[in-house]
Amino acid sequence: MQKDLMNKFLLLDTNILIRSKQHANHGFFEAFFLEAKKLNTTLFIDEATRFEFIRGSRTKSHRDDKETYLKTLLKSKDEKRKIDEMILPLSKAILKNAEELGNLYSNKNSNLSQQISITDCLIAAQLMEYGNQSILATLDNNDFPLFIFDRVDIFTIDTKKEILNIGFYQFNERKYKSCKTAFKKAK
Repeated sequence: MQKDLMNKFLLLDTNILIRSKQHANHGFFEAFFLEAKKLNTTLFIDEATRFEFIRGSRTKSHRDDKETYLKTLLKSKDEKRKIDEMILPLSKAILKNAEELGNLYSNKNSNLSQQISITDCLIAAQLMEYGNQSILATLDNNDFPLFIFDRVDIFTIDTKKEILNIGFYQFNERKYKSCKTAFKKAK
């Protein structure tokens, strides 16, 4: 991982949580998290990501296991911070921005409105809200289009069964404004 991530807030997509937990006993994601730590990133998730990760728990024990995993993963360098402070809330501004981003995606490519989930739109809105301070880590590299975001790095994990490419995305204000202008002009 590059220095672009140094001292940033690293927003984790649900797929990172799912796959890292799935491979926890194999250590495939260990290098990724160690590198993030070396770069002094602070791990965060969005409330929608937390929901998406926790939902589908088959039993209370399964849910508790996922909650414990999140607490361990999101443990802050600042011991006084609670887990709830590492989960970004969904405000009216975030919902409004998510809706707008969804419309911009559709304007640019109508297939994106079907492909990109509401959770990904909410995550994108968080990136928009926190600007240059935040970077997203995701395995769904098609869900954060380069006509609004910059891909600043890629980290590859080889599980011996598959190759996982984690993309790192940052909101680009200039690209966003260009898409917004095109949306307003569209008929």
